[in-house]
Amino acid sequence: MEIITGTADSLPAGVHTALARYRHRVFVEMLGWRLASRDGMELDQFDRPDTLYVVARRHHGEIMGMARLLATDRPYLLGEIFPQLLGEVPPPRTPAVWELSRFAAVDFAAGRRADSAERGNQCPSRRSSGRGGRCPFDCVLDRGVPMICVSSCGTKACRVRHQFLGTDRIALVSDREGSA
Repeated sequence: MEIITGTADSLPAGVHTALARYRHRVFVEMLGWRLASRDGMELDQFDRPDTLYVVARRHHGEIMGMARLLATDRPYLLGEIFPQLLGEVPPPRTPAVWELSRFAAVDFAAGRRADSAERGNQCPSRRSSGRGGRCPFDCVLDRGVPMICVSSCGTKACRVRHQFLGTDRIALVSDREGSA
C-alpha cells in the first residue's frame, strides 16, 4: 500500500481524477448520496487548488481510501452547507482548525470495506506512529495544525475518538433531518 498526500496539482498524474471516480463510486453509487457528479466523478466547490488530499492506494494504483482536508478559514463543507449540525455553536473559522471530509476506506479490489484492524494498519494512530504517521490526522498535525473538525455519524465519531485523537464534541449528534 502507498499513501500519497498533496493538492490536486501536486498529486501524481491521474490521481486526482482517480480519487474523483473513487468518491463517486463510494458516496454516490454505494452510499446513495445525492451529490452532483459528472462523467462518473464526484467533485464539489470545496475541491480547490488549496485542498489537501490523503490517498491510500494499492501498489498497482487502485485507490482504497481517501480523505479531503480543508482549512476552516476558507469555505468548507460543514461551515457552508451543514452549519445547522453545530447547533448554537458557530462554525470554526481559523487556520488552526481544519475539516476532514469525504473520508472513505473501501477496497473495491477486495470487494469489501476495510475492517477496523486494516484501517488501523492503513492509518496508524498518532500515539503508535509518532508524528511521522500516515493518517489524515497526522498529515495536518505535521503542518502545525492543532485541531481537526469532523462531521460524522456516531459510529465513525467513536472510531475517530478511540483510534486517533482525543476529541471534544462541538454539538449533539443529530440525524439527517437535524433533530437530536
